[in-house]
Amino acid sequence: MKELRLYQCEICGTSFSDKDKAKECENTHKKITKVVPAKYRPYTSAKDGIPDIITVEFNDGSIIKYKR
Repeated sequence: MKELRLYQCEICGTSFSDKDKAKECENTHKKITKVVPAKYRPYTSAKDGIPDIITVEFNDGSIIKYKR
């Protein structure tokens, strides 16, 4: 029987046999620092209350808008 040792990126869940590669994977993921709802629809057309557009700011200063 073989014993396997794996290291897992805590952000995306990918498994690696090398601890340094798992750490590198974790470090490449941008961390979300702020989420701002940018656009809502009235409750008469969006019963779920979820915004149509949000703006996300990451730890490197980049800002991205997401639309559903």
